[in-house]
Amino acid sequence: MTSFDPEFPDKVRAGDVIIGGKNFGYGHPHYPSCRALRALGINAIIAESFSPGFYRGESSNGYPLIECPGITSAVERWQTISFNWETEQISVEETGDVLQCQRVPLKSKDLILTGGIIGYLKKVRLEKEG
Repeated sequence: MTSFDPEFPDKVRAGDVIIGGKNFGYGHPHYPSCRALRALGINAIIAESFSPGFYRGESSNGYPLIECPGITSAVERWQTISFNWETEQISVEETGDVLQCQRVPLKSKDLILTGGIIGYLKKVRLEKEG
């Protein structure tokens, strides 16, 4: 991110999200960079769409990835947004705009809630044994 904005690590705050365009994460899964984003407090990535490999890899790590067509034209940098997990809508505080996102698959939600595939497997296995 510092090649885009050298001051990014100093500006970002816990609870921020990354907004991306189409086919976000194209090329290969970026585990180290997403771990760094989490360490900075980035709670999620919201993009027009995701590369399938990136989506599989990062959602299995429990990282919230939300597809929201039109997001890049609906928000500006540093605006305040919120995501409603029940309606799967994003609200833009400054404008009052509400965007309908793509449905987040139930398995992805389970992985997010359990902290990734390891947490998910522990939960599923412990429930079966218990």
